[in-house]
Amino acid sequence: MGSSRSEKRRPPARRSTASLICFREEGWSSSIIFLLLRKLILDELENPKAKELYQRAIEMRDCVADSYCNLGILESQEKKYSKAIDCFTLCLKEEPRHFEAHYNLANLYAEVGNFPLAKVHYQMSIELEPEFPNSHFNLGLTLAMNKEIEESILSLMNYRRLAPREDRSHVEELIENLSRTVQ
Repeated sequence: MGSSRSEKRRPPARRSTASLICFREEGWSSSIIFLLLRKLILDELENPKAKELYQRAIEMRDCVADSYCNLGILESQEKKYSKAIDCFTLCLKEEPRHFEAHYNLANLYAEVGNFPLAKVHYQMSIELEPEFPNSHFNLGLTLAMNKEIEESILSLMNYRRLAPREDRSHVEELIENLSRTVQ
């Protein structure tokens, strides 16, 4: 949880791949695929025109859910939380099982201290993509903040099981400290 542009915000490769697949599956021309690539590149370069292009895609009804989700990420990074929540919920209106929208909405709710809503959206993201370790880690932190310590430990253990070896060391101490609180 936090306000960095790290994979805690979104898994970068997934977003790009999902957007490209969306265009390819819909049979869009190479000019439309170029527009999408331009949006993604501008977004990654933190260019302000990325918002305009996502908005244009929404108006053209091209990959609407992904565009709303990406707009939500940009609004959140600018600390425009109500706009970000609006974008993520509009994404979910278009595609209720949109993993990135649930995950990013959970991150946003956790960041602003609404842990019950963060919990719901982390749980949904885990239902959609159970092998994504960061959802388990962030859910574990959220549960700890809710004083649901035993559930937090279980979620962190799932993270440890799924995370790459080099990312596991920091969670061991956290699990150990939480375990002491329930004894």
